[in-house]
Amino acid sequence: MNEERFSEIRQAIVKILEEYNIMSAKDFETMDEDTGCELYESLKAGILEEFNLDNDEMDAVFDKVLESDYEE
Repeated sequence: MNEERFSEIRQAIVKILEEYNIMSAKDFETMDEDTGCELYESLKAGILEEFNLDNDEMDAVFDKVLESDYEE
């Protein structure tokens, strides 16, 4: 995945996380189950399907977003 595509996907993930008030890895780890299900559906529609990624590709970008707590 090239840098431009990574950045575009990263921005889309951050936008979805912010809609759920998830601003850090800790927020993600402590969210309730219902929020987690809603978040997954949003990521599936907004990232997997929109960018035609598989789960592994999305997970790789998602993990980098959480590791950085959105800094860059």
